[in-house]
Amino acid sequence: MSIDRRKLLSSGTVAATSILAGCIGFLGGVEDLIIYNRTDRVLQVSVTVVRESDSEEVLSQTIEIPPANTLDGRDVKFRNPIRSAGNHVITVNVKGGPQESYRWNAWENNANGLQINIKDEKIEFYDIAT
Repeated sequence: MSIDRRKLLSSGTVAATSILAGCIGFLGGVEDLIIYNRTDRVLQVSVTVVRESDSEEVLSQTIEIPPANTLDGRDVKFRNPIRSAGNHVITVNVKGGPQESYRWNAWENNANGLQINIKDEKIEFYDIAT
């Protein structure tokens, strides 16, 4: 009995996808928010997250973030402050710099997050998923 090449490839793809999906669940998904300082100075950043369904503030924090291009440079990760799926408004306010808001849909399975890049004149938001 010969095995059709397409069937073999499709079964391999299904198996690999199932294994990877299990790994993502085992690892707990991705961080809800990851913030990068893409400037050349230390920034004082306020982050607020409000759930749209009931207007509850689920996160409000002010942090200092060193520039990414220094030895102290790092990203700031908020592992899981958003506990329920649905739309949230993320507001990022840089002291002496830009302020932006972004409407983000958090998934139920914790497999998506939001990357925030702070630059000199703007703040960029990127949806990430695993």
